[in-house]
Amino acid sequence: MIRTADIELEQELARPFAYVPMLGTPPAVHFISLKDPQKAKVVKTWWMENPELHRGLGGLSPTYLKTHGRYYVVTAIQFQQGGPDVNLAAVVTDVTSLPDTTKVKEVRRFQVPDAPGGFHDVFPYKHSDGRVIMFATSRGGGRMYDLDKFIAGDANQGYIGTVPVPVPPDAQAGGTMRAGYHDFYVAYDPANHRDVFYGPGTGETSSSSPVTG
Repeated sequence: MIRTADIELEQELARPFAYVPMLGTPPAVHFISLKDPQKAKVVKTWWMENPELHRGLGGLSPTYLKTHGRYYVVTAIQFQQGGPDVNLAAVVTDVTSLPDTTKVKEVRRFQVPDAPGGFHDVFPYKHSDGRVIMFATSRGGGRMYDLDKFIAGDANQGYIGTVPVPVPPDAQAGGTMRAGYHDFYVAYDPANHRDVFYGPGTGETSSSSPVTG
């Protein structure tokens, strides 16, 4: 069965586009024109190669961003053991040319061999120091990447570091740690002049902390 998995809408009136990934097989992301909301139409679809071999959720949590005058869509990817591409975590696509689909192109793919299973959620944020930082849920906490460096081909994928997962009370008392980030939000705190990460999570984790690095 194929089901939609999240949706992202561009916010500029001149760019009435939506991005909708599909759970299951075949893994795909639909690029949809909403120029006429009553006649929305798929103008392009990204398909994963060899879809019948993959296991897991596939594509989810799309998000778009603009940097250096170009528009990009980042789609989180999650594949399970037992199939290919378990290290694939996200796909970045340049969608600047829309509605002209002939120039829409895949730019690069995030790979996380140290944390198989990919990213469950991604969130790009324009840091107060000017960097476009992408936060991603993965094993070991919230990962941070400099997207401009990633797009430029940085060998380390623009990796900055991680936002650690706080230790829940039961783990401190000798219980089992069952926590991890599920989603997050990052925003500038003008009162205290800092960038703040807000991280709700599974199990018993939730936190907020300044973003540095």
